[in-house]
Amino acid sequence: MLEIIRTWAYTLLLGLASLISFGKVFLYSHLLPIEDFAYINYFFIAVGVTFLLLGVGIVTRSHIEFVQKYKESKYESKNLVLVFQSPIIINGLISIAVLALSSFIVQQQNYILLYGAIIHSTLNLIFFLDIVYQKSTGDFMGYSLRLLIRNILILASGLFAFLILEKKEVIIYGELLALVLLNIKLLVVLFRNFIWPTKIFIKETLKYIPITLMAVLLQYSDRLSAAFVLNTSEFSNFSYYALIIIVGLTLQQIINTRFLRSITLDVMRDKKLAFGKTLVSTFYLFALQIVFISFVGYFLTNWFAPAWFTTDTYTLIIFILIAAIKGSDLMSGFCIASDEKKILFVFQISVATLILVLLFVFDLRYASLHILMTGILSAFVFCYFLMAISIYLKLRTHPDKTSG
Repeated sequence: MLEIIRTWAYTLLLGLASLISFGKVFLYSHLLPIEDFAYINYFFIAVGVTFLLLGVGIVTRSHIEFVQKYKESKYESKNLVLVFQSPIIINGLISIAVLALSSFIVQQQNYILLYGAIIHSTLNLIFFLDIVYQKSTGDFMGYSLRLLIRNILILASGLFAFLILEKKEVIIYGELLALVLLNIKLLVVLFRNFIWPTKIFIKETLKYIPITLMAVLLQYSDRLSAAFVLNTSEFSNFSYYALIIIVGLTLQQIINTRFLRSITLDVMRDKKLAFGKTLVSTFYLFALQIVFISFVGYFLTNWFAPAWFTTDTYTLIIFILIAAIKGSDLMSGFCIASDEKKILFVFQISVATLILVLLFVFDLRYASLHILMTGILSAFVFCYFLMAISIYLKLRTHPDKTSG
């Protein structure tokens, strides 16, 4: 009974942490004018992308190797955290140097945004690796609680700075200050015990670059497309609409935590039945998401929308469908549990390729928000269908094969 309570408490804390991220964007949409809201959302995208790029291979390896090392030796596993954190500092410094050397390319107004994103991601990665280690020790509650506290402090610091000085740039400074305060102890320990990465470590990490780049394109394909294609006012509208997608992904995260545990056991018993269960669960979850997100989308865009926001029914429906599809993605979890990583990788490449085709072949630079999102929705629907068919055909041809 106690274990069930802990599991649900862990899931609830993760949901609350995601809700804080939702609340941050929602609050800024009401406090900032349309141009400043777009600027802050450019920053949030830059932070997300640099987080993945600076942590290329390192974050993925940490989830696996921390657990393995902790089982072997608790003392050595703690040293392993320093081994993983040290290259993050190097990656951050190299990125800052490259940005400084490219000053003739980057516009002056973007310097604060890009430097802030690099520093933000570097500090965030150091903190994140520490809590990943905490989770690898079995302390799931501690992990989710620290994640929630981090999100609250970042929101409070950025919001407080803006309310005092009323400038969009100080939101970035406020968030950086919060991360510095969160990381003071970790940074002191890291610099005292800095470990230069070995050739073996670098070689192992480089193997993850293709997967990480695909993850960047898949996770941020819609946001990157919107940032490059849409003008400032349309991008602000997109960023507010994207709150609907955050809701869908939060619900999916809560459900997926428990689903992955059960589907892993099902795959070990019967891979075909596990695939059938995944399909049925996906349809049920999609139906649930449609109903729930429709209510959320209606209230967000009609009752609680900022003054500058403009909406239309067609665009709202498109965002609801994208949120429901992304939020009901259990097939990716099945691919991981059944070791069908090749199919998952092909899926990621397919989505990225289709969106690039939309951007460059059909020249969507002159398109509106609803045309762009219609194209992105079509890409996701087609690729999810392709992934499901590929798994089905492979199971039909090789029903007993358990590796991709």
